[in-house]
Amino acid sequence: RYPYLLVGWCWFVGTMVPVIGLVQVGGQAWADRYTYFPTIGLLLALVWFGSEVTVKKWRSWLFGFVLVLAFFYLGLSWNQSRYWHDTVSLFQRAVAVDQNNPVAYNLLGLALTSEKRWPEADQAFSKALKLNPRFGQALVNWGNALQDQERNSEAESLYRKAMRPDINEIDAYVALAALRKKEHRLDEAEKILYQVLRLAPADAGVNYNLGTVLLTKGQAQASIEPFERALKGRPYHIKTRVNLAIAMANLGQFDNAAEQFSYALQLDPANRQALYNLKQLRRLQERQSGAGR
Repeated sequence: RYPYLLVGWCWFVGTMVPVIGLVQVGGQAWADRYTYFPTIGLLLALVWFGSEVTVKKWRSWLFGFVLVLAFFYLGLSWNQSRYWHDTVSLFQRAVAVDQNNPVAYNLLGLALTSEKRWPEADQAFSKALKLNPRFGQALVNWGNALQDQERNSEAESLYRKAMRPDINEIDAYVALAALRKKEHRLDEAEKILYQVLRLAPADAGVNYNLGTVLLTKGQAQASIEPFERALKGRPYHIKTRVNLAIAMANLGQFDNAAEQFSYALQLDPANRQALYNLKQLRRLQERQSGAGR
């Protein structure tokens, strides 16, 4: 008799199945956004059912009630939109609602770091780690924020905490290697990256950073293998392709290098490094071709 009720209910249940927690997506088990699409089905069923069962003389009153309700929720939405104004506002609201959420404090720290609001970022990361002392990503993010302020010894201390066996955060190794590279201690950076490579041999970030360290050391041949492994995980990462092309060009593999530069330019036609290097490579190839004639 009421087919729209069945349709609405099936819409609701069918679209809720993927997000009810049987298979967790991301770090959260549930979230408000999971209900946005499913509740359309309930709304459709309610509207059609209300339209059919409501007596004509009550419909104008019902319309007025719905209109008032719509304005009420419009006001609530306008009020809520203030918290979505920017990332900092969003996560400040999140920690105000749930003061025991280390993930929210970590994300607030990241947002504050992007705005260079260092003291506030320090407080947010500190709170995240107070709630969860083994939160590896918060340790790394706080370390990165300290490194941006040239507080390198403090940053290293946090990275090493995240590298402890009970945490073993992969990004901590990469961050410490980046710090060593920044300090021109390339041998130590290489050692750290080979150490983490045993833990995550296919990690694109680890392989990319190892490749850049080896290339900086002048070991173009050795850098090719990690760059190629990195591209298997991130085939559209432009910096990896450009650096691989530079390594190939240094080894005299000009055709392969030109192919990689061209691929990078397909992904980003305005990439200056790829444009410049490909132009220089073409000139070199033309000179060599002219000398051979």
